[in-house]
Amino acid sequence: MNGGGLQLLPEARRKLEIKTPGANKIVFVSVMILVLVGIIFGATFFYKSSLESKLTDLDTSLAGINSRRQAEKESKILTLEKQTATLGSILKEHNFWSEGFLKIEERVLPNVVLEMFNGSISDNTVSFKATTTDFATIARQAASFAQEGSVKDIQINRAVALPNNLVEFYLKLIFDKDKFLGKTEVTE
Repeated sequence: MNGGGLQLLPEARRKLEIKTPGANKIVFVSVMILVLVGIIFGATFFYKSSLESKLTDLDTSLAGINSRRQAEKESKILTLEKQTATLGSILKEHNFWSEGFLKIEERVLPNVVLEMFNGSISDNTVSFKATTTDFATIARQAASFAQEGSVKDIQINRAVALPNNLVEFYLKLIFDKDKFLGKTEVTE
């Protein structure tokens, strides 16, 4: 019965068996590498799916947050932040004349009347025209200003007796700007 080309005799079959250790090593290693590659591929595919799922969840969450945003208020807040930063830098360089005025007020004698007052930051000076009862009071007034630690120099420019028994004088104070006026302390 050899006419069909199919032979079913047991002698023609060959069995694959490991007769000696290491004889089929190449086949064993190949199968192990194939199994390892399959495991790695499966794990990578699973990890990729997990990351895509997390990314989709994050996109949904961000879309929800973005829908709750109030763009007009955010714009106003950003404008306010810029204005505050600008104002802070202006205040940082701003001198407080009120501190200097207070020092002058504390040092002016009771019988001296200030009639004109002029302050200049660029010259670090305060000039004023005043009247008093006598020339000795002018000297006491200059001494009073000299005791102020922020005053560097005092100039009496003119002292004239008036017909109404008063003395008119012009006084100029040269001051240390940082001590006399003070600076703002702005924290950023």
